[in-house]
Amino acid sequence: MLEKYYDAKETAKVLLSREEYRPFPKYEDRDAWAKVCPAMREQYLSPEFKKRIMDFQTSALTATAYMERYRTNGNGHDKWSPIVQPRRDFLWDAVLAECFEGKGEYIDKIIDILWAICEETAWITPAHINHMHNHMYTGILKNALPDVTEYNFIDLYAGICGGVLGWTYYFLKDRLDKESPLIARRIEVELYKKIIIPFMTHDDLTWFGFHGHKINNWNPWILSSIVPAGLTVIKDEEYRIEFMARALEKFDIYVKNCAPDGASDEGPGYWNVGGGACLDMFDLIEDATGGKLQLLNTDFARNVGEYIAHANMTGTLYANFADGGMQQSPGYFAYRYAKRTGSEYLKEFALSRTNVKDRPAINIVSMYRNLKCLFEYADILDEKPTTFVHKDVWLPDSQHLYVRSNDERVSLAAKGGYNNESHNHNDLGSFIYCLDGAPAIYDLGGLEYTAKAFSPFRYDFWIVQSTSHNCARIGKFQEHDGDMYKAREVEHKLDDKRVLLKLELKNAYEEEAGIRSYVRTLDFDKETGKLAITDDISLENAADADVHFLTKNAVEVHEGSVDIIMANGRRVNIACEGEISLERHYNISQDEAHFMSDEAVLPDGTKCGCTRIVFTFKEPQLRRTIRTEITHD
Repeated sequence: MLEKYYDAKETAKVLLSREEYRPFPKYEDRDAWAKVCPAMREQYLSPEFKKRIMDFQTSALTATAYMERYRTNGNGHDKWSPIVQPRRDFLWDAVLAECFEGKGEYIDKIIDILWAICEETAWITPAHINHMHNHMYTGILKNALPDVTEYNFIDLYAGICGGVLGWTYYFLKDRLDKESPLIARRIEVELYKKIIIPFMTHDDLTWFGFHGHKINNWNPWILSSIVPAGLTVIKDEEYRIEFMARALEKFDIYVKNCAPDGASDEGPGYWNVGGGACLDMFDLIEDATGGKLQLLNTDFARNVGEYIAHANMTGTLYANFADGGMQQSPGYFAYRYAKRTGSEYLKEFALSRTNVKDRPAINIVSMYRNLKCLFEYADILDEKPTTFVHKDVWLPDSQHLYVRSNDERVSLAAKGGYNNESHNHNDLGSFIYCLDGAPAIYDLGGLEYTAKAFSPFRYDFWIVQSTSHNCARIGKFQEHDGDMYKAREVEHKLDDKRVLLKLELKNAYEEEAGIRSYVRTLDFDKETGKLAITDDISLENAADADVHFLTKNAVEVHEGSVDIIMANGRRVNIACEGEISLERHYNISQDEAHFMSDEAVLPDGTKCGCTRIVFTFKEPQLRRTIRTEITHD
């Protein structure tokens, strides 16, 4: 998409100069700040807000606090981030408050917090200090502390911190120079040392997607933080052009790795900082080139935006494939993306959300987008609520299915894909089934984020294994992780009465499993909400098998079926011919306490986190067809 601009000579033809680059009003433009929608201004002008900022004190940092994660092999309490993170948050709040108020009352506080951040040895969080040493492949934590002899890495938190300092410089440089020109100079020095030089001199940053590293949301998220800082701080125009050309090249790696259909292999829980950050970069590029490069009007941009509407199952619940929970709240952001991409479908979705007019938080998470929202929020105030009609979709590049029954009581999501997606779970052929606005058959979500969770030992965790998804075990084999373990679409059909999806899942399992063919068919009746699943398995050697269904609800076992009992008293019935067993897990976010038999007795007060409903076929067979019907009352 951006290949032409890898060449700095081509970038030079479109990039605005440093003097021309004015994406937002500066501090001195008092009229512009006074015209910001009152709903966005009011919190920054309140006495309570001012007191909270003025009372903030930067705490001392110790080396041993940074070392805590290393000393506990990545599993200990993070003692560093709770000290440094508030510095960034309070600095940003103070900058915005000063821009709104314009009286200079926050300047000293800004200087003090700013100076403390500049004094930090590194902006990289302890959890990420070993990323450059292939911890994700070796499982070995090499460094306990940042190496001051070489700044060779930019993690997500360093990128965000660089963004905070960059915007502080952009808005307040001239005002800070009145106190001392060395303040802005210090920002320049630290941004060069910790952000700009590492970015310009290292091709092995993991989030570039090179050297076997999986590319994910870090790429657009970090770039949308550091690019405005570089465009603002770099004074040598030739070097500035080279910086932007490099940013476009590295961002294009992310775009090329995205599915053209717009779906995220990280799931909707990461859409805000993955696909959303990609759209932020499109926005940023348009501003930085004075509109010469416009990417938000492309089919790809529209698809990326609409993905969050597709993945919506019901209300505030989303199909949470990969890490992340079902509850999401895109709010005003979805509306703004709809406007920028020209998607009426996304706009209809956004305006149907009850929180769409809630004041967006102008925090440091996605600063470019948040600043856009700050100055554009008034656009939505006169919009009327809409009724959203979810359209059934099969996204062929990502192999995601999102459909609803005609009466909208049932929503179904299913996936193929491959088992090395970002924040991957081994879940090919898995699905989620919701009734009356609540999940019945679940994706349980992500594991606790420890060093082990992003190491070669990730798949030791039960919650990412296929037997903890709505999948099948064949003999002693469950699905395996890796690029080669893929689903293949056999057939799909969507009409007003029926949705059909057939996936060949043979290659989701190891070759040693001896699977000749394994086709899973999901046949969804849109008029009744019934889901019929057929697992047609052909093996080289006879083996047993079972199919699993995960729920967090209470269950009742009957002859040949199990009822999942919903909070509203309704029931979802799973009928299958296999021998039924229930297995409980009591520590859903932890690695310990794997599934236990239904008869397990635990201490008083311990509650079941989830139940795995298992239908087992114990007689070894070469060819087996497992039929399951899921219905509701």
